[in-house]
Amino acid sequence: MSRFLSPAKICLILLIDVYFNHEAKASDTIHLLSFISKHILRRNGNSKTSEDQSQAPQITSLNQFQTLLTPLTSNLPGRSLYDVYLRYLWGLTSFEQLDHLFEKSRTPDPESTSRCLPISSSSPFGQYLRRCQLEFVRLQFSDAQQLWEDFLIFRESSWSAWAARNPDEAESRDSGGISMDDLVSPILLDRQQKRRADGHQVLPSQDLLDRTIQFQLEQIQGTGCRLPSEMQDRLADMIQHASSRPADVHFINFFNSWRSGAYSEAIDNLHRYFDYAMESYGSHQTIKTYHQYALLHLAVLHADFGSYEEAISAMDECIATARENQDSRCLNFGLSWLLHLRRAHPEYIKHERLLHSTAFAGSDSDILFFLQQKALESKDWTQLSSTLLSQAESVVQSGQSVAKALDYSYQSHHLNSKYALHGLQPTQVRLHGSLFSQIGLFSLAQLQGETFATIFERKATRPEALSMQCVQAYQLACRGNYEGAMEKLMKNDPSSYRTLRMHNLHFGFANMIRNEIAASERLVPKIKPLRNMAEPDVAFETHVLEIEYLQKANKSQVALEKIEELFREFKTDPGSSYIHRIRLLIIKANLWAHVGKPTKGFSIALRAANAGYMRCLLPYLCQGVAALAAILIELEEYEAARRLLDSVIPKALETADIFLSARLYSLLTDTLVGQATKDHTKGSKDFDQLLNSAQVYLERAKEGFDKVQDLDGTLACLQKKALLFRFRGEEALAEEMEEMYDAEVGEVRRREREMRGVEG
Repeated sequence: MSRFLSPAKICLILLIDVYFNHEAKASDTIHLLSFISKHILRRNGNSKTSEDQSQAPQITSLNQFQTLLTPLTSNLPGRSLYDVYLRYLWGLTSFEQLDHLFEKSRTPDPESTSRCLPISSSSPFGQYLRRCQLEFVRLQFSDAQQLWEDFLIFRESSWSAWAARNPDEAESRDSGGISMDDLVSPILLDRQQKRRADGHQVLPSQDLLDRTIQFQLEQIQGTGCRLPSEMQDRLADMIQHASSRPADVHFINFFNSWRSGAYSEAIDNLHRYFDYAMESYGSHQTIKTYHQYALLHLAVLHADFGSYEEAISAMDECIATARENQDSRCLNFGLSWLLHLRRAHPEYIKHERLLHSTAFAGSDSDILFFLQQKALESKDWTQLSSTLLSQAESVVQSGQSVAKALDYSYQSHHLNSKYALHGLQPTQVRLHGSLFSQIGLFSLAQLQGETFATIFERKATRPEALSMQCVQAYQLACRGNYEGAMEKLMKNDPSSYRTLRMHNLHFGFANMIRNEIAASERLVPKIKPLRNMAEPDVAFETHVLEIEYLQKANKSQVALEKIEELFREFKTDPGSSYIHRIRLLIIKANLWAHVGKPTKGFSIALRAANAGYMRCLLPYLCQGVAALAAILIELEEYEAARRLLDSVIPKALETADIFLSARLYSLLTDTLVGQATKDHTKGSKDFDQLLNSAQVYLERAKEGFDKVQDLDGTLACLQKKALLFRFRGEEALAEEMEEMYDAEVGEVRRREREMRGVEG
């Protein structure tokens, strides 16, 4: 394989000859010039269009020439331009003529120049021909002969088309185009036969191989995916015939090993890549640059496989080296990544060497301020937009106003739109949807998810797209559409994209709602590993699921101990999420009411509701009010509970949280019945009106619990209905409700026995 020349480039030179010899009609020259320019001109990286970036540098084959030239007509009657091109292609019958072709491109024949279009040495065509001639002169004779033999094999696919048009000339040649009348070397024929048997038809140059590898690197780094197996085989075949093995191949192997979960192999390939890279670019400054990027990749690799202490150590050294080399790009990325790791896994920061690392990198606010100032100074809009998104996340996590986080998000959106920062648009849309969900605008949050899936998913990295799909599946699960949630998750192979634990999390959530304790007991241990590997929000969901399992399994004391343990962790971790603390307060208040000690949860529920109100977190305000109302009902403060519920139910309906709305309706039923029996005499108008209203709201609550398949809520509604009907003297309806209750309980016990049998 030569450094630049290939059989395809020889075919392009012949196509240029076809154009300059006026073989094509004037109306077809645009198609001809467009094809040639596409393959000889290199666009600047700053001026690439989205279409250019989405297409790999294709290796030119004769099929492409045929597709282009067959519809075009030539100046010869009855002949297409492809027929004329084959005449030029098969006109090369010896290595001497190939040498003459390159020599002619440097010094054209005066006679032919007078009747052909002139070629300026400064034109793109002239520069291309001059470089081809220069590269051919630099070739060793053995390499030039190898190029000629590759060309003979490359053009064999057009033998039948040329022989059909030129039968007389075809009789005196073999399928390689060599004249049988000449004294042909048996060695050449034998080597040709072996190369035909090799089956390697596409023979790129080293230059095209390097461009292909660079393109594949851009794709795998941009999308976060492994190289497809078909492309891996094709690339390996190309490298096998290359004169030298590019160092970037080892980086591709590193990325494939990393994404496939081969930790040791990934480290070996990473070391091998930087060893070869420093050997190829051996200057002292280059070695220092490669060292810091080696540390950067090593830190990310360690973190992805759960070795966070090693990751922090490697990233600290990377930041120090980047500051020493004044590499702002590497420094900014290292600081951003360290900030992300501190938020995602704060427990490992305690093991950080404080004097060497934390004091060196600075606090989270210092890092964000530094990144923002550097981005403004250098007008690095990508870094500035990313920093604004990080500030928005920091605002929400620290419990500040969501309006401030939305302000940062809108600023990032403005930069993304103004400067076409397509890579950050998916992240901004995902964050925007999360903020809408936190303030209770569920319809807008769902719209952001649909926008992401429709418009921005192809621009997002694979992990980001998977994360958004998991969020959408979780939204469906919260609305009771468990089948739709599983269907969305199953669109991605869990073994390939490592979403198996997310499947278990959704299964556990569904089983808990359905009161399938045996299945939940089996799934809870399977989702615990998520706490060490997943994002903080997902890890917290596993804790919530475990607490709910303990509560339903009548292990309330263990659940309270679990809650206290989480509170102790939050106290020692100043970077813990404020929303997680509010949710834990609500869970604790509900648990005290569940065990029959509502007074202990009163102040806790009041704190949770107040925190949700002060931070405009509508869903958590509604949940806190629901917990507070349940406690007031236990204390027989029906009037106060009713006023709270009447004020919060309209807001809760806006959140589209069906379970929350059903619970509020159920609590409102309790307050109405309590008021009727406590403040009014039986048979009075107000008494009957309150009971009628209670029955209406109870039916709404049951519909909501049925929709989300909450068995406990459904059974409670049936039990309350039976009591209401019996209290009003409607025994037939009361017995019907009891039968429905017994049927539901029997179905649960049957499923429980089946699950126990499977488990056993």
